[in-house]
Amino acid sequence: MDADVSNAEIERLLAHSEWLSSLARRLVRDPATAEDLMQDTWHAALRSGQGKERGWLTTVISNLARARARGEVARRGG
Repeated sequence: MDADVSNAEIERLLAHSEWLSSLARRLVRDPATAEDLMQDTWHAALRSGQGKERGWLTTVISNLARARARGEVARRGG
């Protein structure tokens, strides 16, 4: 994590935690994968300095879920 990230910024992100967890579980329906998506989303938010808005978080986690699904299809050869 960058030294530039303040505790206040982290708290703002974590305020979305329950909502984001619910969205992740609906997107992938697997608890472990949902947790991975959340962690990847938090990482992207902290890296970019974004993530204060649910719209941004929704876009990121949805894109990550789609990329993960495409990867699964490719691994299965289909």
